[in-house]
Amino acid sequence: MIIELLTALLYAGLPVAFISFGMIYWAQKKGYPIVKESDDVSEDLTEELTEELTEDLDDITNDPNTTKSGKQSKNKHIVFDKWTTFGGGYYGIMALVTYAHVELLELWQAFSAFESIQHFINQLSLGFFIGLIIEAIKNLVTAFIWFTYWDEFLPINSPWLWLGASYAGYYAGEKLMEYRLNTK
Repeated sequence: MIIELLTALLYAGLPVAFISFGMIYWAQKKGYPIVKESDDVSEDLTEELTEELTEDLDDITNDPNTTKSGKQSKNKHIVFDKWTTFGGGYYGIMALVTYAHVELLELWQAFSAFESIQHFINQLSLGFFIGLIIEAIKNLVTAFIWFTYWDEFLPINSPWLWLGASYAGYYAGEKLMEYRLNTK
């Protein structure tokens, strides 16, 4: 049990802590709105969010970078968009990490099948790229159910222990970021 706890902390807790610290730090630096899981939810949260959304809508409509269709010409970062697509917070971090892991493995398998650059160029086709897109969509589903994915790659005997270790890592990363912001 102690060996598995140490393994879970090493393979799940520490990486999730570093990634959550990095994501929250990066989002704070870019000015993206982050609602941390450790925040107390106030009764006026709906009112606060409505005010914030109204201010954002006013900013967008008065922004010179806004096109006629109402979309801003400068986009948010793709990683932040994926994180918030997955729900943000702990679940979003775990889904984002899972998606990145699955995608990197898929891309490695797809491109390592080619023997040379010439073979790669000869095999390029519309079907190859359509296959990559279809795999990306399938990987998105896998990312949403990340808790069923990781036991293929990690020596998980006690799933609740691993879940606790990864959440502890997320919480530690979030608190470290909060501490870093408060010490400035």
